[in-house]
Amino acid sequence: MVVAGMLAGWRLAGPTETETELGRVSFNIAADLGGGVDAFVPVADWGLRANSFDAPFRLEVEVRAVDRPGAIEVAGGDRAALQGLVDELESAARDSVIRGFAWALATVLLLAGLAWLAGRRSPWLRPVAYITAGLAVLATGASLAWAATSFDADEFSSPSFYGRGEELAQLLDFFERQRGNDRYTSTFDQALGNFSAYLSNTPRIGEGAGTAVLVGSDLHNNVAVLPALAEFGDGDPVFLAGDFAVYGEEAEARLISPGIAALSDQVVAVSGNHDSHGLMRALADDGVTVLEQDGVLRPDGGHRGGQVVEVAGLELAGFSDPLEWSGPNPATPERVFSFPELEDGEQLQEEAETELVEWFVGLSRTPEIVLVHQNVLAQHLATELYAAGYDERLTIVTGHSHYQQISRYGDAITVVNAGTLGAGGVLRLGQEFVGIGQLNLQGPQRVLRSVDLIRVEPLSGQAEAERVILDVVCPPEDADELEPCVYEP
Repeated sequence: MVVAGMLAGWRLAGPTETETELGRVSFNIAADLGGGVDAFVPVADWGLRANSFDAPFRLEVEVRAVDRPGAIEVAGGDRAALQGLVDELESAARDSVIRGFAWALATVLLLAGLAWLAGRRSPWLRPVAYITAGLAVLATGASLAWAATSFDADEFSSPSFYGRGEELAQLLDFFERQRGNDRYTSTFDQALGNFSAYLSNTPRIGEGAGTAVLVGSDLHNNVAVLPALAEFGDGDPVFLAGDFAVYGEEAEARLISPGIAALSDQVVAVSGNHDSHGLMRALADDGVTVLEQDGVLRPDGGHRGGQVVEVAGLELAGFSDPLEWSGPNPATPERVFSFPELEDGEQLQEEAETELVEWFVGLSRTPEIVLVHQNVLAQHLATELYAAGYDERLTIVTGHSHYQQISRYGDAITVVNAGTLGAGGVLRLGQEFVGIGQLNLQGPQRVLRSVDLIRVEPLSGQAEAERVILDVVCPPEDADELEPCVYEP
């Protein structure tokens, strides 16, 4: 009776609407064991979710109408307008939650009153009525107290975004139009130019001619960085470890595929969990060497060549992501982007790890570089090979985590994660750094002696670069028989 009454009360309370600096906003209470806030803008078909509190309900926020002058003030950085909006939203949210619980409590008490009246004929119902009323008061107070004490405003600084439909293409088109003239691109381009001069004048470790390879992953539709990356690479081979898009829709493919292909004459890629098979075929059609387990992907979906191919004198192989979307609608709400979200995710991840190792062991030729998007899979492959005594030189280029990291297993196997090439994507501008890596392979044997790690925050211009000399940060004589040496800038 308590649960049914509270659910019915929330439904009866319905949404409340409030006029704010931003426009008219509605608030609604819905049952949710995880709690948090879900904010949605119907006119744009975009929303965000933030786990800002823990309680058995969520607060649903919806922008019903936008006040253009007020929205421009807030978006323009007017601190007074922004603080006024925050205060209005906080007050309206609090009032909505209290109103919703008042309706819920009243509904349960009404049910309890009906049970008490029915107790004239069935005396056992009167204790039920008292218990129901007591539990309703207790549940209301506990839920509100839990929400208030667990509230964390910092969660709104890193929410999860979602969106579908034609507006996605429009948003991407907007960033494409901004590519050549906004401050984001200019500061990023300047930082890369400075680092290009710095790194080119810094001696590389090792003897003989070397090969430089630009590596990265997780572009997430941020086309604004591509022109500067192409100039920075200066024609060097570019190896990309997946997550080029958000969904891998056709609109995304049209936007990002030509720019990726233009990074170099030799661009090699594998898919990530945010990509689709259609997107990877579009990349192949534009001239990118897309590697899959069976060989190089053709635009028609077939394969050519063997599993190991030669690019810039290097032997390469690639493992397409197990969560790459192959269906007709990449933006379907049912799509899952990580193993933990799946009901049997742990088992599926173990199967993917086993498949990766078996695939590598079964290769007809030994590759020098392997591309694997998900860091957990790349580390598993390195761990298994190291434990088995694998002594061929191997570099595994990975991504997914958005964190720069170099893991060295003995003196033969190195896993390089350059971070997020697109600063987390267009929806995280100003929150994450662009991460770029450059492999410096020395001598006729193309031994990986050092890795250049670059981080740039394009909005502020903050940046750093360093040449990580592997034998210095991870001396082979200090190699652990079980654990890798891990370096993070």
